[in-house]
Amino acid sequence: SVARDLASLELGEAVKTIGVLGGPVQGLISGIQNVDPFTGQPVWNENDTPHQQAQDIMMFMASYMIPPMLMPRNKAGDIAAGGGPLWKTMYAYDIIDGNIGKDGLTKYGELDAWLAWAGINIIKIGPYEMQTKAYWTERKLTDIIKRAEKVMSDPNLTEEKRQKLYDEYNRFATQKYLEIMEWAEKAQALQ
Repeated sequence: SVARDLASLELGEAVKTIGVLGGPVQGLISGIQNVDPFTGQPVWNENDTPHQQAQDIMMFMASYMIPPMLMPRNKAGDIAAGGGPLWKTMYAYDIIDGNIGKDGLTKYGELDAWLAWAGINIIKIGPYEMQTKAYWTERKLTDIIKRAEKVMSDPNLTEEKRQKLYDEYNRFATQKYLEIMEWAEKAQALQ
């Protein structure tokens, strides 16, 4: 990559590839722009207190420069979550806070932590996650229907093309509907 960039006189790309401007510099630029380049999430929230904003910026900088095994990604106003085996082990043995999910269940147990050291990651899905997934799948179905109505209202479409579009959107919406039903059944079984 470096040779190709240099041959095409793209010096900026060559410097990026080598990583000279990585870590601290890129983290600083992203912190100023308030967008995490990996997650697309804001680094800090304008509605948080100055103390919380400063903490979020520092946690972001640390998470950007330290490998994920040691320091997980940070979200604005949030307890740092995720990370690699070391972080999961600290959660499992109650060395650090943040091991409780939104549904009140423990995210990582001892087995989860030890499996993470072997490269095996297990995600626990509780009722909260199931309901959230069902909700967003349902929202997607609504968006598909709105888009179909907009596309098919084009006066330039022939009846044949309009019918073809209707059939395609109908199949696609039916597929999403079946996904909603599947998630609803799974969420119901958990309760």
